[in-house]
Amino acid sequence: MKKVIVYGAGRHIRKLTELFTGLIEAVEVFADADNAKVSYLDKTVIRPGELNNPKYAGLPIVVALKNDRVQIQKQLTRETDVMPARFLQLEDWVADELQSPGVTLAPRSARLDICTVCQLDCAGCYMRRDSRQTIGSGMVRFEQFRQFVDENPFLKSIEISNSGEPFLNPDLVQMIRYAREKDMDITMLNGTNFNDVSETTLEALVKYQVKGITVSLDGVSQEVYSRYRRKGNIDRVISNIKKVNRLKEKYHSPYPELIWQYILMNENEEEAERAKTLAEGLGMKMMYKLDRRGGLHPKDPERLFKITGLQGVFSTDYDRCQQDYNSTFCAQLIFSPQINWDGRLLGCCTVFQTDWGCNVFQEGFLPCINRQQYRETITSLLRGSQCNTQSPCAACSVQKGNAGARHILL
Repeated sequence: MKKVIVYGAGRHIRKLTELFTGLIEAVEVFADADNAKVSYLDKTVIRPGELNNPKYAGLPIVVALKNDRVQIQKQLTRETDVMPARFLQLEDWVADELQSPGVTLAPRSARLDICTVCQLDCAGCYMRRDSRQTIGSGMVRFEQFRQFVDENPFLKSIEISNSGEPFLNPDLVQMIRYAREKDMDITMLNGTNFNDVSETTLEALVKYQVKGITVSLDGVSQEVYSRYRRKGNIDRVISNIKKVNRLKEKYHSPYPELIWQYILMNENEEEAERAKTLAEGLGMKMMYKLDRRGGLHPKDPERLFKITGLQGVFSTDYDRCQQDYNSTFCAQLIFSPQINWDGRLLGCCTVFQTDWGCNVFQEGFLPCINRQQYRETITSLLRGSQCNTQSPCAACSVQKGNAGARHILL
């Protein structure tokens, strides 16, 4: 391991040393402006003025902060004798250390799609349009879920929605109850249609404190809503939301947090403002997205700008509006890897045409995400370079765009 000085003895580097176990061994000392800190994570903390001490003069400096890294580098260069060439970008440092077998990727979150079955027939759904590709149609059983939780006690949260409707899984209540017993958070933030949820399940969502649920509602009236969410019933969805709110009051709980996802299309432009008003009345956060099918040409773009706060509301704005959102997909490989209902490692939630050739249920979560090809792909993402052509991510347009823009992932 190449020793470095890490500037920033705080929460961000702590999280990274938990995410990449063994990474701390590459830290010679920390540097921090807080005079009260003399040690951190069992390492000595020095002041910025000591960076050019002959004892440390030859060591690269990594600024390990969530934001303002460039400004900190400029400040240190200006206020000390540190030469700019000594700074090593955080992503490059971690990519270097991933070459060492002593560093293991161990994320605190995972994404396990517990059900790829859905009762609706949404117009733009890849599962309907592309015959489910390699995802297949199925559900995680409770025994598989329990095994996964028991084998990975370091996990703090699991996202359980993605390519289907999680509320169709008959073992859902058992799963969220077991996760609560193990002090593990459950989220359904990728999205649900929330049409068919039993009274027992609704109460379990609150009682066992599911942290968040994204409800896909692309309209306010049944006529507009069903143009996209075909076979859906908006009255049932709104009724279920109201029931959850009453249960939250009963149990004096802020959970689950409910988010209203509204995909903007030509078919529902006229109801965007009414949806925002209704969401506020239901205590829901509002999230607008652009229709990825294209063809969005709003009649009153200025009005939509004002309502949604989006950077653009035309189909041609999709890539620009989705840029930051898309960068999170690649980050999922690092922070929250996606697993299919049958245990196959997918990497991120946008993958439905391939997999990593490894089954988490059979081979284990950590062994799968620490295979050489997976680690090499993460290294490429961190460096902002294109993935190896043999990687499942190689053909992904999102990965190519992120590599070209050198998105900061850590």
